[in-house]
Amino acid sequence: MTLSKDHASNKPRPEDVKSPVAIVNALYDTLSGPAGKHNYQRLRSLYFEGARLVPIGNRLHATGNIHAMSVDEWVDDITPYFEENDFYISE
Repeated sequence: MTLSKDHASNKPRPEDVKSPVAIVNALYDTLSGPAGKHNYQRLRSLYFEGARLVPIGNRLHATGNIHAMSVDEWVDDITPYFEENDFYISE
């Protein structure tokens, strides 16, 4: 598992959290891009410590039941797909 660093050192950029719209835009920015590496530290900084993500139904890279994942578990789950595939998300 790819563990995040000490949560205290994972502070978000002020511009990423100045409003709800800024948070959503930062999330889309960290997830979107060509195949390859993504800025997972920035992604982690957008979530409170202990946050859970709950992927539901069939996803781009997997199928399965509803289950809760930590942010680190989700990063581990999605990284192989993002390394091989372009992915862009927007409203």
